[in-house]
Amino acid sequence: MTLEARRVTGPGWLLSTSGAAIEVPVVSAEIAEHVAHELQRQWQQLLAPLQVVLPELAWPPQCHWHSGEATLAFAVAAPWDVLDLAVQWLEAIANRDRLSDPESELRRSANPALRAWLAHCHACGVPVLVDDERMTCGLGSATSTVEATALPDPALLPTCSEFPIALVTGTNGKTTTSRLLARMLQNAGHQVGCTGTDGWAVGDSVQDPGDWTGPGGARQVLRHPAVQAAVLETARGGLLRRGLALAGGSGVGAQVAAVTSLASDHLGEWGVDTLADLAAVKLAVVQGVRDGGWLVLHAGSPALVTAANRCRPAWQARGLQVVWFAEQTGVAQAVAQPGDGLAYAAEGQLWWQPARTTPAVALLPENEVALGMAATARHNLDNALAAAAMAMLQGVAVDVVRQTLRTFGTLPTDNTGRL
Repeated sequence: MTLEARRVTGPGWLLSTSGAAIEVPVVSAEIAEHVAHELQRQWQQLLAPLQVVLPELAWPPQCHWHSGEATLAFAVAAPWDVLDLAVQWLEAIANRDRLSDPESELRRSANPALRAWLAHCHACGVPVLVDDERMTCGLGSATSTVEATALPDPALLPTCSEFPIALVTGTNGKTTTSRLLARMLQNAGHQVGCTGTDGWAVGDSVQDPGDWTGPGGARQVLRHPAVQAAVLETARGGLLRRGLALAGGSGVGAQVAAVTSLASDHLGEWGVDTLADLAAVKLAVVQGVRDGGWLVLHAGSPALVTAANRCRPAWQARGLQVVWFAEQTGVAQAVAQPGDGLAYAAEGQLWWQPARTTPAVALLPENEVALGMAATARHNLDNALAAAAMAMLQGVAVDVVRQTLRTFGTLPTDNTGRL
């Protein structure tokens, strides 16, 4: 019966923490509802004795019916030390297999020391990167990496200085925006680590080619001792299947995340059937942003605007602020609320306005943006506005932003494989 079961290693679309997820084939919404109810009943029955040993095993599960693929996604939160067990149990329940003594299995796998150590790091505001074989606390040069079975002394946690991190997602424009932002940070004096569909890199050196837009690539960049700032292209697949490498929160996470656009190009894959689904998936990057951070959103995507307005109360509770960008005249202004920032094109210029109550700053004429090809490649003006907003929110000087916009794209190597 099982289509796929997997570990979820960080916050994403289905879960706000680590856990396990399973996709089960079903043939209709009515069957999906029945299967979801049965899976919930079986999981609740399993949990009754286990929560005495591990209260962190979560209830209720999260469910999502994928009409395009006729599958039901079912996810449960679980701490790192029992992810494998949680996956095994979900598979057994979905396949109606008998579980042999799960309480003993849990007692053998549970690692209270690991959970206590992770909670301590979180309380201290120290970011933690965890995978199957190793664990890292800190970022860049201020890191301590050990085998997952050998916890470092909490008294020796590294002190993390300011470390700019940006998450970039969307249907189109992710790679160009990420590359442009990375160049702005580099021109501001940072050694930048990047993930993308063509590899992960430090500065101009590609460390490993291939698609590294999931959490594995992000962990590689954030652990690298030479990296001083990170631009992490974050694709739909990683948000659906594995989650983010780094959770946001109080003092931890990215300063800024962007959603570049929403379009129907990627519907019908991984259970994302509508633009509303896609907006929810892309906005999962918010879980990787630190409290008080920024969200840079494309005002020309109606489904994104609707989803963002629905999420506003939760974002405001975390002190998150929004910047809307769009190259089309008046579009960003039409959706912005009081206090929102704006990045837009008007009167032949690109403009930056960190809040509607502050004066707008002219960045440069549209026809001076190299990627805009004399302002004819309008989609690249959108990418330029998104990158410029993220850069300035991370402290890059406006003159550096202007110079980068004028020069990035003048060489064939600047944006390989893209217009």
